[in-house]
Amino acid sequence: MNMKVVVIWGFVVIVFAGLGIFGLLNQDILETPENLNTPYVPSVETEGKSMVCSNIRENGNSSYRFTLDETTNNITNVNISYSASSADIDTYTAATNLNNTSINGVTFALSGSSTDFVLVATVNVGSMDTATLESSQADLSKLGLIIEGITDYETYKTALSSSGAYTCD
Repeated sequence: MNMKVVVIWGFVVIVFAGLGIFGLLNQDILETPENLNTPYVPSVETEGKSMVCSNIRENGNSSYRFTLDETTNNITNVNISYSASSADIDTYTAATNLNNTSINGVTFALSGSSTDFVLVATVNVGSMDTATLESSQADLSKLGLIIEGITDYETYKTALSSSGAYTCD
């Protein structure tokens, strides 16, 4: 019986040594602390020119990626990302409410828990239902998100500046 225990423990030691060596050799793919503070910007493969505006807020980071039509220079769609940087039940509740709403032209995707969630909104400016969007305005304002049917990029940047200092392309 002692021989079986020695063989099993030897196998366990070899497995954990192998995992340790594997982890040691793959340290370069871990996130660095300076990358953790940058806002998440969703990347969507669409045709047209893309512009980004981002803001580091008190309770989270928000980022807007505008896709502009090459010929008219109008906004075709907007991808908005909000990532929480601190635990706040009010912002998580607002994000959950938005995730559960059904608005034509706007889709929400929520991931994570109440302490580190990410809310991604994809807005099709041309087919957005602004009347239904008005009913969610309280939740949008808790997160500091501006979703409007504005097709001009400079006008949208002006609207963003009303809710904080955004840095834009």
